[in-house]
Amino acid sequence: MLKMDVSDLMFEQYDDHTFEFVYVTFPNLTEATRVAQDVIANNLAACVNIIPGVLSIFRDGDSIQKKPEAIFVAKTRAEIRSILQEYIIANHPYAVPSLVVLPIRDGHPDFFEWIIQKTGDASIKESN
Repeated sequence: MLKMDVSDLMFEQYDDHTFEFVYVTFPNLTEATRVAQDVIANNLAACVNIIPGVLSIFRDGDSIQKKPEAIFVAKTRAEIRSILQEYIIANHPYAVPSLVVLPIRDGHPDFFEWIIQKTGDASIKESN
């Protein structure tokens, strides 16, 4: 039987960086993919996961609506999140996109290092 001490499970903290997931819903896979490709091209996130085919149920006035959407989750650094948010809002088809930021409290050190490497040169470039 393998025994581990709880201290063996603790991951190294990165004092110079904090990391976040940026969660956004899009009306469809096409729109989510379009924005995700630009986000990655501009190094604003290390990766974007897109989950198509979710059903959103919400109130619109007096009626309850059901609409298909796609979930977009970007993995990024806190210090560039505001640039990422501005970019998503400016390029999102909804007037008021559902955009929330979820802090990452802990994780695998190699994963954090990968995020740093992939977002180290974050900038807004012209879209092709």
